[in-house]
Amino acid sequence: AEQSEYMFMLICSMQLGSLRSIINLNIRERALRQELEEMNRVLSVISSYDELSQLLNRRGFMEKAIQIIKENQGRQARLLFADIDHLKEINDTFGHAAGDFAIKTAADYLRHCMPADAAIARIGGDEYVALVVAECDEGSDVLTKRLEKHACDFNKSCDKPFYVEMSAGIYSFVCDRN
Repeated sequence: AEQSEYMFMLICSMQLGSLRSIINLNIRERALRQELEEMNRVLSVISSYDELSQLLNRRGFMEKAIQIIKENQGRQARLLFADIDHLKEINDTFGHAAGDFAIKTAADYLRHCMPADAAIARIGGDEYVALVVAECDEGSDVLTKRLEKHACDFNKSCDKPFYVEMSAGIYSFVCDRN
């Protein structure tokens, strides 16, 4: 190249260097944005689920229930409220590991007895709730009877020195945004 073209080549090389830096920054920004989105997904799961029972927590349940009700306007639904019988006595007599076992077992009862699309949550120490959209007009007692039978069958075969039993009640309603 001739000396008169050096300045033009210098400017072009500086612009190409700047362009390369901008491209690298964009690539890094995209990678950081994807990493941040993944971290936000993880935080959302962590903030919506109860670590011990692996069910939704109160916050997660409320978000899921609102979504289910919006998507099922006019349909019949059931809200099951349940708690573990004698959890304090289990904790006091057999220790907190036994209480944790009871909490996990109660969560398993609900997972086993509720439909796959039910929103199930542990909303307090020994308190659970499940929202089920009813496909038919079967009686509310079907869910509680299923839960009682499953608990009875489990307790017959369990080697623990205590029973894991639950009390439950059901409220029926029609999904409505109001």
